[in-house]
Amino acid sequence: MNKLTAVITLGMIAIAILGTATMIETKSVQADSKQADSKQADSKQADSKQADSKQADSKQAILSTQKVKSTQISQALMIVDPFITAANQNTNTQTLQTTQAQSSQTQTSNPLLDEEEFDITVTNIKNSDIKVSITIDGLKNSTIIPGNPPNITLPTTKVVVFKFDRHENAGTTGVLPIKLGDEYTPCIAFSNNEDKASCLRASIDSITQPQKKALDANYIPF
Repeated sequence: MNKLTAVITLGMIAIAILGTATMIETKSVQADSKQADSKQADSKQADSKQADSKQADSKQAILSTQKVKSTQISQALMIVDPFITAANQNTNTQTLQTTQAQSSQTQTSNPLLDEEEFDITVTNIKNSDIKVSITIDGLKNSTIIPGNPPNITLPTTKVVVFKFDRHENAGTTGVLPIKLGDEYTPCIAFSNNEDKASCLRASIDSITQPQKKALDANYIPF
């Protein structure tokens, strides 16, 4: 009886051990299966992301190529199309004409051109006062250059500027506007003997530049 009980007990223990091993093996297989499924899912997800990345790169490359082609076509049209070039030339021509017209208006309104300027240079000025005068179209103007002080022994030079209105002088009947070819006479004389003067005869050779003449005081008559 004791032997039978021992045999039964050993059998039950063996069955229990076999059942436990079977359960452990089943769980291990299930775990391995789950791990394999997880790895497969991760691999599929990685492959999907890589495919999406490649597809995005491909789309970006296509868009970049399209932009380059569009730019090249646009540049080609600008070079080839004669109407675009002609339109640009017309615009530039109109701008240049407008600028020239504005420049012409500015020159016309230059106040310096409202008067004719005469720059008379008197050389060899010594200790005597010198009267400088100029006559044009019946108009006359004059000024006095003071003589040098006694302590200045070397002759000096001075420029005298006269200006006459170009337009007809309302206060002088019959005076014509100053124009090209009009004659004018600059003179110098000692202020204490104005009747004896040294003069030049000249004509207006520019209406936009000053008339410049030089007179030498050494040639004033005594």
